[in-house]
Amino acid sequence: MLSNIVKWTAGAALLLAAFTAAFHLQAPKAEAAAAFSDVEEEYWASGSIQRLSEKGILGGYSDGTFAPGEEINRGQAASMLVRVFDLNMEEQPESTFEDLNAGSYFTPAAEAVKEAGLMGGRENNTLFSPDMNLSREQMASILVRAFGLQARGGGQTAIADIEDASQTHRANIDILAGHGITATPDQRFHPREPVTRAQFAVFLERAQADEYTKEQGLTGVSIVDDETIDVQFEQTPEDMEAGQFSFDPAVNVSQAETVGRNTVRLTVEPMEHDQAYSLLYQGTWTGMTVETAPEPVVEDVMASDLKQVTVRFNTNVSGMNLTDPEAYRLATTGGSTIAVESVQAQGDTVTLNLNEARPQGDTAVLQLSAPVVPESETYNLVFFDETL
Repeated sequence: MLSNIVKWTAGAALLLAAFTAAFHLQAPKAEAAAAFSDVEEEYWASGSIQRLSEKGILGGYSDGTFAPGEEINRGQAASMLVRVFDLNMEEQPESTFEDLNAGSYFTPAAEAVKEAGLMGGRENNTLFSPDMNLSREQMASILVRAFGLQARGGGQTAIADIEDASQTHRANIDILAGHGITATPDQRFHPREPVTRAQFAVFLERAQADEYTKEQGLTGVSIVDDETIDVQFEQTPEDMEAGQFSFDPAVNVSQAETVGRNTVRLTVEPMEHDQAYSLLYQGTWTGMTVETAPEPVVEDVMASDLKQVTVRFNTNVSGMNLTDPEAYRLATTGGSTIAVESVQAQGDTVTLNLNEARPQGDTAVLQLSAPVVPESETYNLVFFDETL
């Protein structure tokens, strides 16, 4: 297991060397990835590219681009792994590969990853082939070796195209899937296709996150309601503080409270609906994500009896911030306020309990406002009790 040979330090300021002799990288700044002209914020891999850039593991071209769709070759991958694991790399080592010599650009990285057991040579370990594109199945085996990943679940995972992979790589592809490092909607891995820079960044960060969460004893994260998140540990560390937890996109964490021996309960500012929030622990991305429910839509409003008004939504609203009495203004058709004693949420329904029963057949107007609805909505009501 590589962790016995080298240790990856999550916060180390590492600078990735040039990917090829003609590929000069900028010294990355904290905001470097955000400035890549060809990586928009909405790009699927932008989060991984930005975080790895901030750590100094990734950089871009001297013209400010990152070239996320460009394919990575074996030499480039070796250079990246050297920086990720802080491997000892001699300046001009003697080459053990026939296609490299002491003066070759990739010789130091090739010898370093070979010594660490991350990457071997081809043709009975005689050729390194630094300019050969790295395939996705080869990447799977490299990451499994590098991070010492073990099989999970006691069986093979549902990779739809696993038969397309070389026999020597199949088990490692399954291991990646078992750790959640590879996951696609159609369960296809495309093992023979070359790896792009964006793909390598995402796979690498997921593998780092898997190792980090294991080291920290993190086991899960879940939403309690839109202002509360639970983080699960194998056993909660002592002296938990709100500042140790953060999210991407940013959401303020005001309190961290230990609940039992396995859970830390976070109090956060109200989260946006239909949004995925990635957890960072002690400033390091964990790969764990929570997703809030879609924004609720009012489907029906009615006076269920003479003392109750129900507002039914299209989704379960029990854990949402929808019980603020100020968001529900109930008045007579003449404009006089009707007092509401309490507001309760259960399932897909919010119930307004009135201070006093209304007369049979009485009419009223209910005005809903934020945070219940994005824009003010008005509903006409008739109070009626069939039991009378």
